[in-house]
Amino acid sequence: MKLSVIVPVYNAEKYLRQCLDSLVNQTFSNMEIILVNDGSNDGSGVICEEYCKKYNNVKYIDKRNEGVMAAWIDGVKISEGEYIGFVDADDYCETDRFEQFINSAEKTQADIVIAGHRTIDSNGNISNAVRRGSISPGVYEGEDLEYIKNTYFKESYFSALRWEKITKNELIRRNISSFNTEIALGDDIVFTLATLLDAKKLSVIENNGYYYRYNGNSITHSFSEKRIDELCYLCENINHICKSKGYDAYKDLEFKRQLSVTTTMLISSNKRFFEKRKLLQRLRRTDTVKNIFADNKYPIMSVAEKMKLYLLKHKCYIMLIILAQLKKTNK
Repeated sequence: MKLSVIVPVYNAEKYLRQCLDSLVNQTFSNMEIILVNDGSNDGSGVICEEYCKKYNNVKYIDKRNEGVMAAWIDGVKISEGEYIGFVDADDYCETDRFEQFINSAEKTQADIVIAGHRTIDSNGNISNAVRRGSISPGVYEGEDLEYIKNTYFKESYFSALRWEKITKNELIRRNISSFNTEIALGDDIVFTLATLLDAKKLSVIENNGYYYRYNGNSITHSFSEKRIDELCYLCENINHICKSKGYDAYKDLEFKRQLSVTTTMLISSNKRFFEKRKLLQRLRRTDTVKNIFADNKYPIMSVAEKMKLYLLKHKCYIMLIILAQLKKTNK
């Protein structure tokens, strides 16, 4: 059984060698490593070329910047493995990570194998806490798997992170045309949703040997004006996948959750007061947000999230910004 591991690379030279060393030294040998340089303007491309020349199992794609989803899709298109795994360029793995994945895949013939991870903070401290949603190790199929599918957006039961998994290649290729590459924040959600809904069997293992580097300045933790468009693309993509596969999967709850996250990012940003208000107005006017607010229910959301969305719905922009400033001041 062959495995393909895809590494999207963008301006990652600080940590890239640690990432690649953890991959070329994996105990599972029948593995190709596909590096996709997404238009980096630092030394990442030079490092990728170096590893490609040095190791026979390393492939390299050098492309213009199109975003992380387009990068890993390009990697999928040239992959040869029966299963595909992903690693972000500033993260790294223990050397037996993928051997344990493949052992489970061979034993269970699961479509998706899932494991946990640990986080590394900005000071290099590794968390002892293992993260993998709340799903327990074991094999899931039949009614148990249907429950996971139908509660994907309802509970923190199943993690969306693509690098926590290996997934059958054919399952990913079957869904490539469903992925909107304009999505920069939330690509893991649509990837996991599409492949999960097609899966017949999952395997969850104990391995926690992935180290995720938490970057407070990354796209996940910052705000740009493009995020408003990306929220719309994300909700449209989720809706398309659910409709095409005949699942609801509490998608309306996820729309509200993503809107809440976007609102928090905006009002907590370093933008000026009046710019925040202007962006909140733009966000509120989008058809996506109008559709989200057409449903007045706020299930399984905290009081703070409900209040935030209530204020946005009723265009209380100044109150939203003031509350965010007060929260920041009290920290």
